[in-house]
Amino acid sequence: MALALLTVSHSPVLTIAPGVIVRFAAGTGLHVANGQLQATGTAAQPIPFGPDSSSPAPGFWDGISFATATGGSTPLGILGYCEISYAGTGLRMEDSDNHVVDHCRLHHNGDGGDMGTGGAVHSIGDWLTFTNNEVGDNEVGLHLRKAFHSSITGNHIHDNAGYGIGFMAAGATGGESSTVSDNVIERNGGFGLGFIADATNGGGSYNVISGNQILDNDGHGLVLDGGSLNEVTANEVAGNGGNGLQARAQSALTFVDNQVSGNGTQGLLFASPNYTPLALHSNVVCGNGGGEIENQWTGLLPAEGNWFGTNTPLAAGVVGNVDDTPPISMAVAAVPAVLPADGSSTAAVTVAMGGAGHTLADGYIRQASASPPAHLSAAVFGENVSQGGGAAHAAKAEVPLRAERRFSARACSPADTRRVRTDRARKATTAPAQRCRERRARARSAAKIRCLFHANWTPIPAQAGHPFHANLDSRSEATRGVD
Repeated sequence: MALALLTVSHSPVLTIAPGVIVRFAAGTGLHVANGQLQATGTAAQPIPFGPDSSSPAPGFWDGISFATATGGSTPLGILGYCEISYAGTGLRMEDSDNHVVDHCRLHHNGDGGDMGTGGAVHSIGDWLTFTNNEVGDNEVGLHLRKAFHSSITGNHIHDNAGYGIGFMAAGATGGESSTVSDNVIERNGGFGLGFIADATNGGGSYNVISGNQILDNDGHGLVLDGGSLNEVTANEVAGNGGNGLQARAQSALTFVDNQVSGNGTQGLLFASPNYTPLALHSNVVCGNGGGEIENQWTGLLPAEGNWFGTNTPLAAGVVGNVDDTPPISMAVAAVPAVLPADGSSTAAVTVAMGGAGHTLADGYIRQASASPPAHLSAAVFGENVSQGGGAAHAAKAEVPLRAERRFSARACSPADTRRVRTDRARKATTAPAQRCRERRARARSAAKIRCLFHANWTPIPAQAGHPFHANLDSRSEATRGVD
């Protein structure tokens, strides 16, 4: 159906059924003044809200807006499996609470003005539930003010001209006691995720920021500007144009189990003024363009127990009054260190990463490689089995980190080696090889951080039938992607 301006008032409920197509004339929109909107589609029958035009531009129609409302816990707006496109502001909630937006797609929204007015979502209210949505190609992603007790979870926020998600202070704190988790926030024109202060109010406090991927945004990855007791855990912040983390005036910050790498300037920048973090450890911080940690305030920044991508981090990567010693380091050991060439004995290769009483969180990816010479059945890493024999051969696998991880290697007998040589070409495209290719493809798309270690065995002496001696190399650098 095509509509001019539609206003819902006097406390009715406007219900839009799954599959209904709603189109708006230029300069019109849907305004909920004193009522409720329920538009819940399905995956098979979504509800599109869009322009009544075959060649629209962003800002063609006004969008869906909710007036200021007070009191009650009943959601004023419930939108599920909706599409909102080519509006000035896709969804605008004035000072009203308890909106629910789930499995919706908002794209090509913007008014061509400043980013404080147009874009996908502008919300000035509490208890917003925004889950499993796609927000892409808008003037700005999510502009949230006074967003207390909100949940922003499981969304894909991408390719917006401005920032991805901004909790913006304006006469009140930007966001407080809210959860931002398990989102992919990538390729936006400004910062990825920010809690931004104004002249008198902080960006936000008591917020939980966990499990997000904040990747390849033009500005900083994560901005925390004024606040206390924020918890930042298990996020990947990589490839952003500015700093991975930009933190200012953060009291009792927890920053643990994050991966921060490949950002254009600093990995972690603590601006002035600031305060001692409650916890700053067990992070991967490496390969950032301007260095790993910079402290611009006068107090000591305790940063022991982080992994800087190598067992010998460069002093130049740390700027200011920072205590980063001891860092997390990698240790590799083989038991036993010598393998008989009997075709059945195995050695356990143990890789442990720890320092200052801390380890890296599960889910960090290590890339292991083995380069066995003749007569060594290549190391077995997870599912990846590479057959040895003949010239040195490399086997690679990617494995989730534990505080300690074990792999095994088996020495071939001469008979094993002859059989492997015969079968190698025929088995080049077997299921294990296909599984390896699939794992590598998944790893590329995940863009995780990896560190490399090597486990090599050398025959003693270098001929068939003699034992092998483990030669383990724990020198490592972290890289992004798969080489």
